[in-house]
Parts: sequence; structure tokens; C-alpha cells
Amino acid sequence: MAYFGLKEEEANRAIFRSGEGIVGKVYKNGIPMVLRDLNERVYLNLMGLRERLERGTSFLAVPIKNRGEVIGVLAIFRNLSPEDFIERAIELLQEVAVLISMAYQMERKLTYERITWDEERRILTEALEERVELSSIIGQSKIMRDIMYLVKRISLSAANVLITGESGTGKTLFAKIIHHLSSRWQKPFVIVNLFCYS
Repeated sequence: MAYFGLKEEEANRAIFRSGEGIVGKVYKNGIPMVLRDLNERVYLNLMGLRERLERGTSFLAVPIKNRGEVIGVLAIFRNLSPEDFIERAIELLQEVAVLISMAYQMERKLTYERITWDEERRILTEALEERVELSSIIGQSKIMRDIMYLVKRISLSAANVLITGESGTGKTLFAKIIHHLSSRWQKPFVIVNLFCYS
């Protein structure tokens, strides 16, 4: 809830259930309402403002909508002179309500994007922190020693590497080791299954 020109305790009393008072009716029905006389019974005076406002003050309320759904109500007290057009006052208030709705949508979108970015950053950070060493490879045969020597040499270069072999032979593990031993170890390591593209 946002308010202007009210004391905090007054604003805290201005919470209406759907259908209660003018604000609640506007929220429930989704149509603007104008009350020319604050002495009418429909004005609940929960905030106790009736006595503080000038005689002849009107109450105007319009729905704030987001994609057709009412998400709030914009209401003001205003002294309307006889030559003031109620329709024009409501129209102006509805234009402000549209701006509020746009700001609401933008804030929700930014919040969603911020949460998404934070999650992506967390995943990438975890991937960067996951260190894979040559000691992860088990094997002492001459072929394995030759492969480990080759992995160390490749990781020092900026060359592109293609690792082929059957499923389960450790291609991803060797690729991770090459990446983590390279000068690019702080950058993300992204696994792409080329079988999906063939």
C-alpha cells in the first residue's frame, strides 16, 4: 500500500476487504466510483478523515488493472467545482492507474529476471569452483600416462580439442581436466552433447 498526505495510523486503517466500502467495491467490480458527498452511508470513514476534509470534497476511486485483472485501487479526495467534469477527472485518474500498472509489471519482470540471473550466476559459480584434477584419473598403464602427458600439454595451449570415443570412456572428465588446467579455468565449462545435433 502506498499513500500520500495521510498519517501512518490513518493509512493502516485504510485496508478494505473485497466489496467493503467504495475501495472494496471498486476492487471487486473493477469499475470506477465517485462519491460527491462523504456523509453518505457508503463512505465508511475508517480513516476518520470526514471531519478533516473541506465540505464538498469528493472521493474518486479507479481500479488498477494488470492484464484485465484488478490488482489494486487508486483513490483520491478532491474538491470538484460545479464546472469540473467528473468524466475528465476519472479519465485522468485512470491514466495514472495505467502508469502504476505499467510500473508494477516492470517491477515484477525485473524481479523475475533478477532471480533468474542470480540462479544462473550461482550455477556458473559452482561450476567454476568444481575443480577436477589429473589425480581424478585412475590408471597407471603406459597409454594412460601418455594421455595424461598429452592432457597437460594441450591445456597449456589455446588449441581447440576434439575428444572422441565410446560412451562412458571418460571424455567429459578429460575435457574438464583440460579446461581446469588451462588459462581459461575461470570461465564457464559448458557441456554440449553433439549427438543431439547430428
